[in-house]
Amino acid sequence: MVIEKNGKTLSIEIRECNPRQVNECMGTMICFHRSYNLGDFHTFKNPDEFIKWCSENKDNIVSMLPLYLYDHTGITISTEPFYDRWDSGKIGCIYTTKEDVKSFGYDLEDKEYIEQRLIEEVEDYDAYLQNDYIEIYFSLFDDKNDYDYGTIYGTKSNMKVLLNNISVLDEYPEFRKEVMDIFLNQEMYME
Repeated sequence: MVIEKNGKTLSIEIRECNPRQVNECMGTMICFHRSYNLGDFHTFKNPDEFIKWCSENKDNIVSMLPLYLYDHTGITISTEPFYDRWDSGKIGCIYTTKEDVKSFGYDLEDKEYIEQRLIEEVEDYDAYLQNDYIEIYFSLFDDKNDYDYGTIYGTKSNMKVLLNNISVLDEYPEFRKEVMDIFLNQEMYME
């Protein structure tokens, strides 16, 4: 999508993306499912091998939450069970290690915050599984320059918050109304 105003051109590219691949994640998702390739890449052949690894590394694991899948005309994932014995079940877990937590600059003792961060990572991944997680790339051109304003990531359902965090719209407010109208009043980005 291209918007031209006052000799400047704002280019916007929108695409679906996997938050596990584009965001820095504190947790690691290990999933086992016979029909889907879910979570992060791993080399565990089966759940028993992963359980053995966990017992050997228990002193390094700070937090671990179960992952449940509901599979019925689409899939959704959560850290809470779906209580549907036919179409849902436990498929793995998300965990974080001492090194992961320290690399984010967080206190190892702040278990509540660490678990909330893992839950948010699962929620983002769930949005991706439901085709609701997107990447929006902005660049601005004029006669002399090409400015790269970067990329933001988030859910389509949270579009207004995403758009309010775009620096190019603060620096060039003449684009704000048109960009907001396009994204919030039309369904074109929802394809």
